[in-house]
Amino acid sequence: MKSYPKLFLRIKAMFWDSTILGLLLIIITLLTSIIPVESNFIKGALILLSILSFEPLFIYFRGSTIGHQSAGIKIINVDEKKKLSLFQCYLRTLVKNAAWFNLIANVCILKKLSSNTRLYFKNNGRIHRRREYANKPKIISSTECIY
Repeated sequence: MKSYPKLFLRIKAMFWDSTILGLLLIIITLLTSIIPVESNFIKGALILLSILSFEPLFIYFRGSTIGHQSAGIKIINVDEKKKLSLFQCYLRTLVKNAAWFNLIANVCILKKLSSNTRLYFKNNGRIHRRREYANKPKIISSTECIY
């Protein structure tokens, strides 16, 4: 019979893993500020690589992350009763974190759109910015909007 860890143990493991990953990110940020790395792309790539590789590499080489070990959780392939391949570890992490990646991407896109987009409305022949028009509730047809 398959035995899966309880929710409390998973939360405990996630807390420790998040704490350790946060410390790792602080160290990487400090190192990139001490060592002269000019490119923001390289800094971002180092941070992204550490976030994406932390869990899969621990699971592949040790069978669990530090948080999993503190909670007594071991990650294995249940069907074959052996450790996961490196590909399976990365795939597991990407699938597990897909919702977070989607949320972050959407927030970044919406922030970019909101900072670059100005919406103007036509009211009685005058053009108003959105914030000037916000206090005047009126239904406007799509032909009256100017983008």
